[in-house]
Amino acid sequence: MKTIEERLLTYYNDLIEHHVIVLDGSVTLDWLKRQRIVEGRKELELRFGKVTVDNILGEKTFLAKAEDMLLEVQEKGSYKFLPTIACFLSWECDTVLDSENPIREKYGSFDFRIPLPIPKIPGKELNFSTLDFMEKEITIDTLKRICILFSNEEAQNFHCHPFKLAFFQYLQQCTFYVLKDAFEEIKKEVQSVTK
Repeated sequence: MKTIEERLLTYYNDLIEHHVIVLDGSVTLDWLKRQRIVEGRKELELRFGKVTVDNILGEKTFLAKAEDMLLEVQEKGSYKFLPTIACFLSWECDTVLDSENPIREKYGSFDFRIPLPIPKIPGKELNFSTLDFMEKEITIDTLKRICILFSNEEAQNFHCHPFKLAFFQYLQQCTFYVLKDAFEEIKKEVQSVTK
């Protein structure tokens, strides 16, 4: 009779074999435990239960949780998760990467502030001198306030001010794309460090 670990591993390798998960060749249980993000973890949780998978592979990392929330934002427009995603990415850098790592230096402060790319118009400069975003970044506290505004009745007040509404929506979307790009860089670096 197979143990739960053996059954989980067999099931995972069957998913690879049937191209549900795209990996080259079968994997070992040690490989599954070592990976920071396991493609197909949702399938494992559906089949064996979240508690069982957490006990065998370990709880999801900050990076895995950030990935789940990024998908939630992408699929459902749930921008309320942006501050949490930023914190998870920062914490993953602090937990896994060395202090001298350039990726950690680049993204390790996301739990305080997120740099935003503000485009330049050829021949002209955008004038943001009257806004709080002169340094081309958004603090986590400001992002939380924006997300709270859009998640309650106060958002109705913005319909009287369509330019404010558009600007805050732009900030949320811009922050999402910055976090998504950061996630991909951090994921690649973490995978290279944990192999």
